[in-house]
Amino acid sequence: KDVMKEMLFIRKLFIYQRSLWTPSFLFHAGIYIMFGWSVLLVIAAFWHPAPLVIFVDIVGIVGFAFSLAGALMLLYRRLTNKALQVYTTFAEYFNLVLVLLVLTSGVYVWTAYVNPIVLAHGVLTLGFEQMPFAVAAHLVLLGIMLLYIPLSKMGHYAGKFFSFRSVLWDNAPNTPGSKVDRDVRASAAQPATSQWSAPHTRPVSSDESEG
Repeated sequence: KDVMKEMLFIRKLFIYQRSLWTPSFLFHAGIYIMFGWSVLLVIAAFWHPAPLVIFVDIVGIVGFAFSLAGALMLLYRRLTNKALQVYTTFAEYFNLVLVLLVLTSGVYVWTAYVNPIVLAHGVLTLGFEQMPFAVAAHLVLLGIMLLYIPLSKMGHYAGKFFSFRSVLWDNAPNTPGSKVDRDVRASAAQPATSQWSAPHTRPVSSDESEG
Protein backbone atom coordinates (compact mmCIF):
# COMPACT_ATOMS: atom_id res chain seq x y z
CA LYS A 1 0.00 0.00 0.00
CA ASP A 2 2.79 2.41 0.87
CA VAL A 3 4.58 1.83 -2.45
CA MET A 4 1.36 2.33 -4.39
CA LYS A 5 0.69 5.61 -2.54
CA GLU A 6 4.10 6.83 -3.62
CA MET A 7 3.92 5.47 -7.18
CA LEU A 8 0.40 6.68 -7.97
CA PHE A 9 0.07 9.82 -5.84
CA ILE A 10 3.71 10.87 -5.13
CA ARG A 11 2.78 11.11 -1.46
CA LYS A 12 6.13 12.28 -0.09
CA LEU A 13 6.28 15.18 -2.53
CA PHE A 14 2.76 16.15 -1.45
CA ILE A 15 3.86 16.17 2.20
CA TYR A 16 7.28 17.79 1.91
CA GLN A 17 7.21 19.89 -1.29
CA ARG A 18 3.58 20.77 -1.91
CA SER A 19 4.30 23.47 -4.52
CA LEU A 20 5.85 20.90 -6.86
CA TRP A 21 3.21 18.26 -6.32
CA THR A 22 0.56 19.43 -8.82
CA PRO A 23 2.80 19.55 -11.93
CA SER A 24 4.61 16.37 -10.92
CA PHE A 25 1.37 14.50 -10.25
CA LEU A 26 -0.17 15.63 -13.55
CA PHE A 27 2.96 14.60 -15.44
CA HIS A 28 3.32 11.15 -13.85
CA ALA A 29 -0.41 10.42 -13.89
CA GLY A 30 -0.53 11.40 -17.56
CA ILE A 31 2.38 9.09 -18.39
CA TYR A 32 0.72 6.18 -16.55
CA ILE A 33 -2.54 6.87 -18.40
CA MET A 34 -0.64 6.94 -21.71
CA PHE A 35 0.90 3.53 -20.99
CA GLY A 36 -2.56 2.14 -20.28
CA TRP A 37 -3.86 3.86 -23.40
CA SER A 38 -1.17 2.14 -25.47
CA VAL A 39 -2.50 -1.25 -24.33
CA LEU A 40 -6.02 -0.18 -25.22
CA LEU A 41 -4.82 0.92 -28.67
CA VAL A 42 -3.42 -2.55 -29.36
CA ILE A 43 -6.76 -4.12 -28.39
CA ALA A 44 -8.84 -1.58 -30.32
CA ALA A 45 -6.67 -1.94 -33.41
CA PHE A 46 -8.14 -5.42 -33.95
CA TRP A 47 -11.42 -5.22 -32.03
CA HIS A 48 -13.14 -1.87 -32.17
CA PRO A 49 -16.80 -1.73 -31.13
CA ALA A 50 -18.09 1.84 -30.88
CA PRO A 51 -18.11 2.04 -27.03
CA LEU A 52 -14.47 0.91 -26.89
CA VAL A 53 -13.43 3.43 -29.56
CA ILE A 54 -15.10 6.25 -27.60
CA PHE A 55 -13.46 5.08 -24.37
CA VAL A 56 -10.03 4.88 -26.02
CA ASP A 57 -10.41 8.42 -27.37
CA ILE A 58 -11.39 9.76 -23.92
CA VAL A 59 -8.47 8.02 -22.20
CA GLY A 60 -6.08 9.37 -24.85
CA ILE A 61 -7.34 12.94 -24.48
CA VAL A 62 -7.01 12.80 -20.68
CA GLY A 63 -3.54 11.26 -20.91
CA PHE A 64 -2.28 13.86 -23.38
CA ALA A 65 -3.82 16.72 -21.37
CA PHE A 66 -2.37 15.60 -18.03
CA SER A 67 1.13 14.78 -19.30
CA LEU A 68 1.40 17.89 -21.49
CA ALA A 69 0.23 20.20 -18.72
CA GLY A 70 2.54 18.57 -16.19
CA ALA A 71 5.60 18.62 -18.47
CA LEU A 72 5.06 22.28 -19.39
CA MET A 73 4.59 23.28 -15.76
CA LEU A 74 7.69 21.36 -14.65
CA LEU A 75 9.80 22.88 -17.42
CA TYR A 76 8.53 26.38 -16.59
CA ARG A 77 9.32 25.88 -12.89
CA ARG A 78 12.86 24.70 -13.66
CA LEU A 79 13.47 27.61 -16.01
CA THR A 80 12.14 30.31 -13.68
CA ASN A 81 12.73 29.08 -10.13
CA LYS A 82 16.23 30.10 -8.97
CA ALA A 83 16.43 27.35 -6.35
CA LEU A 84 15.61 24.68 -8.94
CA GLN A 85 18.03 26.18 -11.47
CA VAL A 86 20.96 25.52 -9.15
CA TYR A 87 20.72 21.73 -9.32
CA THR A 88 18.81 21.13 -12.56
CA THR A 89 21.14 19.42 -15.01
CA PHE A 90 21.10 19.56 -18.79
CA ALA A 91 19.82 15.97 -18.85
CA GLU A 92 16.73 16.96 -16.87
CA TYR A 93 15.91 19.74 -19.32
CA PHE A 94 16.55 17.32 -22.20
CA ASN A 95 14.21 14.71 -20.68
CA LEU A 96 11.32 17.16 -20.42
CA VAL A 97 11.89 18.57 -23.91
CA LEU A 98 12.03 15.06 -25.41
CA VAL A 99 8.75 14.11 -23.72
CA LEU A 100 7.15 17.35 -24.90
CA LEU A 101 8.29 16.70 -28.49
CA VAL A 102 6.74 13.23 -28.43
CA LEU A 103 3.50 14.50 -26.91
CA THR A 104 3.07 17.54 -29.17
CA SER A 105 3.91 15.55 -32.29
CA GLY A 106 1.40 12.91 -31.15
CA VAL A 107 -1.34 15.52 -30.72
CA TYR A 108 -0.50 16.97 -34.14
CA VAL A 109 -0.63 13.57 -35.85
CA TRP A 110 -3.95 12.73 -34.15
CA THR A 111 -5.63 16.02 -35.04
CA ALA A 112 -4.16 16.53 -38.52
CA TYR A 113 -3.60 13.08 -39.98
CA VAL A 114 -4.94 9.87 -38.48
CA ASN A 115 -6.86 8.46 -35.51
CA PRO A 116 -4.51 6.61 -33.12
CA ILE A 117 -6.47 3.36 -33.47
CA VAL A 118 -6.01 3.44 -37.24
CA LEU A 119 -2.35 4.33 -36.76
CA ALA A 120 -1.85 1.46 -34.30
CA HIS A 121 -3.45 -1.00 -36.73
CA GLY A 122 -1.26 0.25 -39.57
CA VAL A 123 1.91 -0.03 -37.50
CA LEU A 124 1.11 -3.46 -36.07
CA THR A 125 0.15 -4.92 -39.46
CA LEU A 126 2.76 -2.99 -41.49
CA GLY A 127 -0.20 -1.75 -43.48
CA PHE A 128 1.10 1.68 -44.51
CA GLU A 129 2.00 1.94 -48.18
CA GLN A 130 3.00 5.58 -47.75
CA MET A 131 3.40 7.23 -44.35
CA PRO A 132 3.24 11.04 -44.02
CA PHE A 133 6.46 12.60 -42.79
CA ALA A 134 4.83 13.97 -39.61
CA VAL A 135 3.57 10.51 -38.69
CA ALA A 136 6.97 8.93 -39.34
CA ALA A 137 8.73 11.66 -37.33
CA HIS A 138 6.39 11.09 -34.38
CA LEU A 139 7.00 7.33 -34.44
CA VAL A 140 10.77 7.84 -34.62
CA LEU A 141 10.67 10.27 -31.67
CA LEU A 142 8.48 7.84 -29.72
CA GLY A 143 10.90 4.99 -30.43
CA ILE A 144 13.89 7.07 -29.35
CA MET A 145 12.14 8.00 -26.10
CA LEU A 146 11.20 4.39 -25.29
CA LEU A 147 14.80 3.27 -25.88
CA TYR A 148 16.16 6.20 -23.87
CA ILE A 149 13.95 5.90 -20.78
CA PRO A 150 15.63 2.80 -19.25
CA LEU A 151 19.06 4.43 -19.68
CA SER A 152 18.08 7.76 -18.11
CA LYS A 153 16.76 9.19 -14.88
CA MET A 154 13.26 8.71 -16.28
CA GLY A 155 13.63 5.00 -15.54
CA HIS A 156 13.52 5.70 -11.79
CA TYR A 157 9.97 4.33 -11.54
CA ALA A 158 11.35 0.80 -11.94
CA GLY A 159 13.62 1.20 -8.91
CA LYS A 160 11.09 2.63 -6.46
CA PHE A 161 9.95 -0.74 -5.17
CA PHE A 162 13.54 -1.81 -4.48
CA SER A 163 14.46 1.49 -2.83
CA PHE A 164 11.48 1.18 -0.50
CA ARG A 165 12.07 -2.51 0.27
CA SER A 166 15.85 -2.35 0.60
CA VAL A 167 16.37 1.16 2.00
CA LEU A 168 13.30 2.35 3.90
CA TRP A 169 12.09 -0.97 5.26
CA ASP A 170 15.17 -3.18 5.53
CA ASN A 171 16.12 -3.30 9.23
CA ALA A 172 18.35 -6.38 9.02
CA PRO A 173 21.62 -5.77 10.94
CA ASN A 174 24.82 -5.59 8.92
CA THR A 175 26.76 -8.29 10.77
CA PRO A 176 30.37 -9.26 9.93
CA GLY A 177 30.51 -11.77 7.11
CA SER A 178 26.88 -11.21 6.03
CA LYS A 179 25.93 -10.74 2.39
CA VAL A 180 25.45 -7.00 2.99
CA ASP A 181 28.91 -6.80 4.58
CA ARG A 182 30.48 -8.62 1.63
CA ASP A 183 28.67 -6.40 -0.88
CA VAL A 184 29.76 -3.22 0.95
CA ARG A 185 33.40 -4.37 1.05
CA ALA A 186 33.33 -5.29 -2.64
CA SER A 187 31.86 -1.90 -3.55
CA ALA A 188 34.36 -0.04 -1.36
CA ALA A 189 37.23 -1.84 -3.09
CA GLN A 190 36.24 -0.46 -6.50
CA PRO A 191 38.46 2.40 -7.72
CA ALA A 192 36.89 5.85 -7.76
CA THR A 193 35.71 7.00 -11.18
CA SER A 194 35.48 10.71 -10.29
CA GLN A 195 37.37 13.16 -8.10
CA TRP A 196 35.70 14.81 -5.11
CA SER A 197 37.03 17.88 -3.36
CA ALA A 198 37.12 16.24 0.09
CA PRO A 199 40.77 15.33 0.96
CA HIS A 200 39.90 11.89 2.35
CA THR A 201 38.46 10.83 -1.02
CA ARG A 202 41.68 11.43 -2.93
CA PRO A 203 44.51 8.89 -3.12
CA VAL A 204 47.57 9.73 -1.04
CA SER A 205 50.61 10.71 -3.11
CA SER A 206 53.95 8.97 -2.62
CA ASP A 207 55.45 12.15 -1.08
CA GLU A 208 52.63 12.42 1.44
CA SER A 209 52.84 8.75 2.37
CA GLU A 210 56.64 8.99 2.92
CA GLY A 211 56.24 12.13 5.00
